[in-house]
Amino acid sequence: MEESYTTGLPTSYLAGSVLAVTAGEKSTTKQDASEKPSSSSSVMSTVALARDIDPPLKDLNEKKQNFKRNVVSLVAELRDIRNHLASHEQSYAKETLTRKEAETKAKSMEFEIGRLQKKLEERNEHLPIALRDIKQHDITQSMCGILVDWLVKICIM
Repeated sequence: MEESYTTGLPTSYLAGSVLAVTAGEKSTTKQDASEKPSSSSSVMSTVALARDIDPPLKDLNEKKQNFKRNVVSLVAELRDIRNHLASHEQSYAKETLTRKEAETKAKSMEFEIGRLQKKLEERNEHLPIALRDIKQHDITQSMCGILVDWLVKICIM
C-alpha cells in the first residue's frame, strides 16, 4: 500500500474519503481510489481537508499555525527592537557630537579667559603709573591755581 508523502496515511484513504477541489471548479466531487488528482492545487486541498478530518493532523496543523504566528510575532518584535536600537544609536551619536562641540567651546573659552586675564594684569600694572600721573597732574593744577590766586591777591593789594 502506497503512503502519502505529506500525511503518512495511505493514498487510497485520502483519495476515497476526501472531497477534491480543482483549481477552476467551484463545485466539489467525491474521488474514488482509482482517480488521481488533476492538479497540484487539488492535491493541496486534499491534504488540507485530510488534516481537518484526522484529529492528530488537525492538532499538528494548529500547532504549526501557532508556531507560524509566534514566528511572525517574534519577527515584528525583532524589527521593533532593531528600530529602537537604531534610534538609540542615532541619539548616542548626536549626544557624542554635542559633547565634543561643548568640549571644544569650553577649551576655546579657557584660552580666551587666560588671554583676558593677562590683559587685565597688564592694565593693572599700568594703573598705578596712570594714577600717579593723574595725581601729579591734579597737584600741578592745584598749585597753579594757588599761585594764580596768590598773584592776584598780591597785585590787588
